[in-house]
Amino acid sequence: MMQDIKPIQNTSMLANNELVSPASSKTEVVHNNPPALTKKRIGHKKAAGIIVFIAVLSAITFFVLYVIWSLQSRDAGADKKAFLISKGENAISVAKRLEDEGLIRNAKVFRTLLLITEKADDIKAGEFDISSAMTPQEIISVLTAKAPPERDVNVVIPEGFTLAQIDARFANAGIIKEGDLLNGSGAIYAYEFLPECPARHQNDDGQYVCNVEYMSLEGYLFPDTYRFKRDSTTDIIVGKMLDNFDKKLSLPLRSDIAIQNKSIKDIVIMASILEKEVRSDVDKTLVAGILWKRLNQLYPLQVDATVLYALELAGRAKLKGQTLTLEDLQVDSAYNTYKYKGLPPGAISNPGLASIDSAIDLENSNYFYYLSAPDGTTIFSRTLTEHNRAKTRYLR
Repeated sequence: MMQDIKPIQNTSMLANNELVSPASSKTEVVHNNPPALTKKRIGHKKAAGIIVFIAVLSAITFFVLYVIWSLQSRDAGADKKAFLISKGENAISVAKRLEDEGLIRNAKVFRTLLLITEKADDIKAGEFDISSAMTPQEIISVLTAKAPPERDVNVVIPEGFTLAQIDARFANAGIIKEGDLLNGSGAIYAYEFLPECPARHQNDDGQYVCNVEYMSLEGYLFPDTYRFKRDSTTDIIVGKMLDNFDKKLSLPLRSDIAIQNKSIKDIVIMASILEKEVRSDVDKTLVAGILWKRLNQLYPLQVDATVLYALELAGRAKLKGQTLTLEDLQVDSAYNTYKYKGLPPGAISNPGLASIDSAIDLENSNYFYYLSAPDGTTIFSRTLTEHNRAKTRYLR
């Protein structure tokens, strides 16, 4: 029995399960991927793109906000402070120090602002008054304006400083070069208290002046706090300090010196020794009485401080805390009061007013010896035996 034969459709299968339709002159490939899978892939791509966009936008927003924050003042209530820019200092260094000192929020933003405004090369050297209450733009305006007037420099000279220490102090302050005072000389006003001014002459202003080596002024450079311009000369420095000494040595003090038949130079030398030897102002008057007594009895002063000064002049300065040796006590110097009787030829420091007063207004006593204990107290003795016992007890 014949079966009905159905016509075979004119389609063909491809290896990858794709159907090719013969109705088209061109081969048309029909995919059998599920629609849900295709939509899912498209959704993933869109989500990833959105995430990247949000991340980029967030980063840009954060950067912009950070820059805006960095361009604000750091502390609205802050006071102004001095900010010194050295000659030749570059913008990178200035920006870093501004950030380190809490004057700006961010050094990199500050440098970028300088570059954008083309002011990086316009920063001036000098001392400026700026505050963290100022914005970076305001600080730039101050630093790139005309250089501020040079300010005076405060220099503190403690009591008992030597000329060498004074020289170093002024050199560190940037006013002179090291050695300008210690090894220098110049013309100074011929003060009456200066025996170092024998050859006096009038200058163009009609003032009497004399030429001296500054080293000869040891003892007369009065310790105090001074203000000087950075370009002050050594003559100006010395003149100001001598003028201060002239004012501090009042007429009553000069009268007392004359009554005692002493010279101002002798008083200054004695005061310079007291300044180095004794801490307490009360003890200074007692030590002054002992030392004047020794001089009157032609007994050597035997003061350690004078030997230390002699060693310093000889280039053999002792370090702080080092004790004198027997060899040190033999140094051949007129300042060695163990070896030579009488006062040394000059002062060994620049004394303050308290030491000068003590050298004049001495206190007489039965003491002939003294020593300084490690804690700074002064131990007095009447006899050599007592003195040796004190040395054993306090110095060994």
